[in-house]
Amino acid sequence: MARRKKADDGGSNAGAWLNTYADMVTLLLTFFILLFSMSKMDSTKFNMLVKAFASDIDSSEKIVIQGEGPEDKPSGVPVPGSPMDSQQIENLDDIFEALQEYIKANNLQESVLVDKGEDYVFIRFMDNMLFEPNSARLKPSDLEILNFVGYGIKSVEHMAEVVRIDGHTAAIPEDPNYAVSDRRLSSDRANAVLMHFEDVIGVNPTLLLQVGFGKWVPLNENKTEEEKQKNRRVEILISGRNLITEELEIIYEKLVD
Repeated sequence: MARRKKADDGGSNAGAWLNTYADMVTLLLTFFILLFSMSKMDSTKFNMLVKAFASDIDSSEKIVIQGEGPEDKPSGVPVPGSPMDSQQIENLDDIFEALQEYIKANNLQESVLVDKGEDYVFIRFMDNMLFEPNSARLKPSDLEILNFVGYGIKSVEHMAEVVRIDGHTAAIPEDPNYAVSDRRLSSDRANAVLMHFEDVIGVNPTLLLQVGFGKWVPLNENKTEEEKQKNRRVEILISGRNLITEELEIIYEKLVD
């Protein structure tokens, strides 16, 4: 008697369900990528997306959604054609003049001081600029001018030797349990500005130097609140000479000899 043939186990169609499953996973992944991309894109990129989906299915139009990176300038920073446009900033004198115009246009004469010498530009952010009291976190409301300065520095980094950022505080109460240390706070503030220039603006890190002086380089006595306000500041020196490096090179040469 002939043996009965085994029931059909699906044969070549046994794994067909995997194709459907893979398609579903791919569609879900694409959907979540689109949600993520749309949450960060601006109106121009969104219109590109809508246009692409509205086009014919055979269209070869591609969508490129760029993530935030060194080339993506944050909001509130100079755009081509502004006084701090890299095409117009060619030297330190240009930075000085652009900053003067910016300060005047934004009525910041009482909060920001700018000066220049033969081979340097000096910028002072006074008291309430950039930081809240006892904080080393940059104020979002003051990032516009900081970005303005940063992109100016980046425009002339090929001719600058050092960008030094100094933090200064007023005298704090002589209390070991006080919330902050003047030396640490001044250093943290200077470093916050440095890291913003490096990470957000993309200034060459080898140019950047920060120093926290604490309360030890006051502009005047720390007796009255008005005097303390003048002593709280962040200063930026953009220099065509780096005396520290020059001195170190002399020392290194002596050590080698």
